Formats: sequence, structure tokens, C-alpha cells
Amino acid sequence: MLDVPKTFMDYVQFHERVWGNEQYPNRPQLQEILDASVVVFWQDIGMENLQNRRFQVTLHDQLDEVEVFISKALQRSHNDYLEKRIHRVYKNSVRVNIKHIRIEFEESDSQETLVHKKEDDDNGA
Repeated sequence: MLDVPKTFMDYVQFHERVWGNEQYPNRPQLQEILDASVVVFWQDIGMENLQNRRFQVTLHDQLDEVEVFISKALQRSHNDYLEKRIHRVYKNSVRVNIKHIRIEFEESDSQETLVHKKEDDDNGA
């Protein structure tokens, strides 16, 4: 198993070495990574991915964009959102951690309700 990099620059260099000339969707160029305000290193979910440490990178202008991703992931049970996990987040080349997650609720525009028939309840449904 490969060692986990320590610093932002270690991660950038590691990313470039591991991926080399291979591509993945929306893979940023080296200079784009170095110039980005927010850089997120993602890891595919699955045991085999703990071994190879082939992190993918996304670039963002603000941390709010990462928060939007997390919010969408929480609202879905299965899809592309859950195929990767956040491994590291850097803002201006400094590692940041998710401090807390706050979920806020609001009333829905749709007021549909699930209604059981009395006979369903009597039959143990």
C-alpha cells in the first residue's frame, strides 16, 4: 500500500505521479490545481481503492460548492454521489476539515400524506 501524502504539495505531486498521462473526467491541469482556491481530493469507495490511493481532484472557487455536494449526497440513497468520498480538502493550499454539518428543514411545497385504510391497519399491514 502506498503511503498517504502529508502536505498539499505532497498530494499534488503524488496525484501527478500516480495518474501520469492517464485521464479521468474533468481532470484539471497541474497549474489549475496550484492556482485553485479550493482543491478536493476524492477517493473511490471500495476496499480496492484503499490500496491504490488514486485520488481524483476537483477544483472550486469556494468551500460552499463542497457543502452543496455533501447536501445532495445526504438526500440520495444511491447514485454517483456515493461512489466517492472526500479524502482531503485544501483552501489556499491549507488543509481544512469539516467542522460540523447542520441540517435545516423547511415545509414542503407538496403536502401529500400517506394514508392507510383502516382495514389495512386491522390486517397488520
